[in-house]
Amino acid sequence: MNFQTNLYNMNIKVFDLLCILLLVSFLHKLYFEKELYNKVNKLVLQKFWLISFIIILAWCYYVFVLKNKFEIYKKENQDSAVSATKHALFGFIITICGYLDMTIWVFWLTWVMSFYLEGWV
Repeated sequence: MNFQTNLYNMNIKVFDLLCILLLVSFLHKLYFEKELYNKVNKLVLQKFWLISFIIILAWCYYVFVLKNKFEIYKKENQDSAVSATKHALFGFIITICGYLDMTIWVFWLTWVMSFYLEGWV
């Protein structure tokens, strides 16, 4: 293996570790703070929000996965559609964090995404 491959593999492992830490911190906060749990529960039980969330997931699947199988847009707009969906998804995650009063978590999420996932932020 060459140096670049080792560095790439190390970056992937660090990214995985940071994502796991962020997820564990979120689940820890969700489990121990009843108010946060109630907010998430209230949000998920709203039919309009849940249907909208499912549509968002379907749209992301359509753009990220099916774009390789089908031409969704004109060839010159394909990359713009992917980029716009990435930014919208990141904005949605930030909005959910704001709704749940997770201000510190937003900083670390933004840092990890901008450092490791080029083009997401």
